[in-house]
Amino acid sequence: MRLFKGLHLKIIFYALVLTLVLYFSMLLIDLIFQTHLGALLLNLDFLLPPQKTPFILELGCHFLITLIITYVSIWVNHRHICSLKLWISMLVLFFVGLYPIMTTLSVRSIFDYQWSAHLLWVVAHSIFLGGLYWVVKYLR
Repeated sequence: MRLFKGLHLKIIFYALVLTLVLYFSMLLIDLIFQTHLGALLLNLDFLLPPQKTPFILELGCHFLITLIITYVSIWVNHRHICSLKLWISMLVLFFVGLYPIMTTLSVRSIFDYQWSAHLLWVVAHSIFLGGLYWVVKYLR
């Protein structure tokens, strides 16, 4: 892919930064509002038992998802599939819908649906999407 020649390391770096910004935003929200959003963000208990899922695997899975979202966002912007703002808006809808899906799929009872936590989930992902928008614009 001609578009990505020489950009791979930058994209990987920015995806890692975006992953950590989202995770630490959620940890801060957890401290302030007594939620479990940081744990829910990395939760894989519907796929693997929690006691057999090390933190680095959970964070690595989230990094991989962020990397894919970053690459696809750059590709959508480069190919003019739709406007970047429309693409980001579609991701907002995806992340709004992801919270109830994640709480429903979760095996552990600490992840129950709460409106306030849902709103905070959207706030944290909005910060993430703002960063993603900046990265895509910067790498154009």
